[in-house]
Amino acid sequence: MTLGVSSRKHREQTAKILARIEEILIKDRPDVMLVQGDTNAVLAGTLAVSKIQEKIDHTEAGLGAFDKTMLGETIRIIAGHTSDYFFAPTETPKRIF
Repeated sequence: MTLGVSSRKHREQTAKILARIEEILIKDRPDVMLVQGDTNAVLAGTLAVSKIQEKIDHTEAGLGAFDKTMLGETIRIIAGHTSDYFFAPTETPKRIF
């Protein structure tokens, strides 16, 4: 499934993704939502799932530059703090959890 959201300014893209994902979540009511990485889609998906109080699976958990000046790192921190399940792809981030 594609959300049909092309490249836009960060705030516009995130808002459109949030609205589309929320519609899907309300309609389909999944048991868990997988978010992967540190993109605008991860931020929007995490917010949408948190709002309806469903479970979140953060794939690539624990990866990152550990530099809060990078937007992707902020998104990864938000996803990490709101996730219920963590899938770390290597041994290094597994030590965090």
